[in-house]
Amino acid sequence: MIKIYRWFPSLKTDKINLRWAVIEQLALLLPTTVTAFGLSSASTWIKKQKVFVRES
Repeated sequence: MIKIYRWFPSLKTDKINLRWAVIEQLALLLPTTVTAFGLSSASTWIKKQKVFVRES
């Protein structure tokens, strides 16, 4: 985490932006893996939303 703060000093207070910055760094290194992971995460989130809507 300290290394990340060194790259992005302005993000110490903003955890969401920090997370996106990390994802962007990973995307530069491993575009295929991160894209696949992002798609699977998105589909899981959408499924959870559908379940939530059905239950309510």
